[in-house]
Amino acid sequence: MLSRYQQDQEKYGYILHPIISNKPIAIRVMKFEHGINYQILDKIIEQLDIILIKYSRVLVTLLNFHVNKYSTNNKALSDFNKKVMRIVKSKYGKTLGYIWVREINDSINQHYHFAYFLNGHKIKHPLQFNQLLMRIWKEDFSGHSSIPKYCFSFIDRNKQNYLDTIFGCLYRLSYLAKNFSKQYKNKKAKSYQASRLKYPD
Repeated sequence: MLSRYQQDQEKYGYILHPIISNKPIAIRVMKFEHGINYQILDKIIEQLDIILIKYSRVLVTLLNFHVNKYSTNNKALSDFNKKVMRIVKSKYGKTLGYIWVREINDSINQHYHFAYFLNGHKIKHPLQFNQLLMRIWKEDFSGHSSIPKYCFSFIDRNKQNYLDTIFGCLYRLSYLAKNFSKQYKNKKAKSYQASRLKYPD
């Protein structure tokens, strides 16, 4: 009979990475038949870690964006993100993180999974933020969007169980790093892009 640890190893994957410290911590991630992209996963953890160092409260929210016509590049999403960043920075502060990944599943058109890491001292719930982004995507880029299950996490480092919240959030975000559905991208199109937040000196 498998031990609890062995059962976890069968069901989950793990990655060692520092969180708000120099000490690596074992972080549980999703396990996929086609494996996981560790470059994407490292970038997710890094950008979230940096913003958690800056803010004791962080809101993480996820959205899906779909295009109506296949494109060999990600120009629509890049233009969308530039507009969103201008609006968001003026409202929620200049320091925010994000990551998006490009995927193609059953549809011939690509779609994007997007995660934003926001200053939790200025925003505690993503309802208005998500509605704003979805409206911009629909009106300016003629696409449709959707909100996934378990679409947000609110991390408060002043709470005793904040590490559990971080681990749960990263487990959810690890879905974005799956290899499956990214192998169909055009060679000229990036499969992901992230903010460029840097660790403090």
